[in-house]
Amino acid sequence: MSATGVGKIALFAVATSIVAALGASGNAAAHHSQVLFDMNKCLTLSGTVRTWQFESPHSWLWVVVPNAKGSTDVWASRGPRPRR
Repeated sequence: MSATGVGKIALFAVATSIVAALGASGNAAAHHSQVLFDMNKCLTLSGTVRTWQFESPHSWLWVVVPNAKGSTDVWASRGPRPRR
């Protein structure tokens, strides 16, 4: 194989790697998006912890909170993965 052929293969490998990395980073950004949250609003809840799961990739905390209708709502909060 000529040097030009090897150069084309190397260029293709680099370009493919860059496209794959950009595609993966877009998925990670979408997965960890803050779009669903109003970062300017603070909310305080008081209730009873129903479940607390420590698992990877995220830990979860579920809290049973009384609401204005006299019944309860269950709120979930996602946290970071447990550390060792």
